[in-house]
Amino acid sequence: MLDYRVSDAAQRDIENLTGYTAERFGELALDRYLRLLDVTITKLRSDPERPGIRNFSGKVRKCHLSLWKEDAKMSHGVVKHPRHVLFFQIADDGVLEVIRVLHDSMDFASHLPGQNG
Repeated sequence: MLDYRVSDAAQRDIENLTGYTAERFGELALDRYLRLLDVTITKLRSDPERPGIRNFSGKVRKCHLSLWKEDAKMSHGVVKHPRHVLFFQIADDGVLEVIRVLHDSMDFASHLPGQNG
């Protein structure tokens, strides 16, 4: 399984989405979303080439969190309609690098400097 790291920008994205989710939908919904994010990263670490993952630009790839919503099911439910896309690359040192976690309604290219998705 690949090691991974989260960029500063992705960390800010995660902090923003967790704050919004907790405030808007409550702590249980936040637990479900964090579980979904964790499952997504774990799946990518074990197989970053799995079906459903798309090329974005250069070495950068993307996947919608909805790919693993059933795998992230918890006793108190599942995220029914995930709305985030995780952008990642395999860095030169072989580490899976989470670059951004963006809402699927965003203009991705404008949030990924140097990328032309």
